[in-house]
Amino acid sequence: MESAPRPSAGCESAPELAQTRGPWRILIVDDEAPVRSVLARMLEESELDCEIHMAENGFAACAAVRESEPHVIVLDVVMPELDGAELCRVLRNSEESAEIRVLLISGYGIDDPRVQDAIASGAAGFIAKPVRPWELVAKVSALLPGRRSSQRSMR
Repeated sequence: MESAPRPSAGCESAPELAQTRGPWRILIVDDEAPVRSVLARMLEESELDCEIHMAENGFAACAAVRESEPHVIVLDVVMPELDGAELCRVLRNSEESAEIRVLLISGYGIDDPRVQDAIASGAAGFIAKPVRPWELVAKVSALLPGRRSSQRSMR
């Protein structure tokens, strides 16, 4: 995907969050293509009924949010240009995307200041890399609309 232009007010268009059954739309945002592929494969091989969409940076993610209207975004914290914390703020500050649930991933631990900044930006969960398939599926599943979830479940 090419880099999308900088968002002006936010990522427009949000999913209909009243949906309680799949197929779930999941957007994976990571600047490393192999990581995106592995995460996509983990979700595709799970029992979740999901459509996977991918973006290589925060700007491309904004375009993908408009196009795919994801229910959940799996978002890398540290990326060039528009990082995970900044993208999370953009999403939260836009009425159209404020309700999309964001699951952060990072090679840095939960105590790292960059991760803490991203969590404070409104993310609903966090997983440290390397990501284990069962953990990714469980956390994404818990964030799907209509599932028991907490907007602040970091553990």
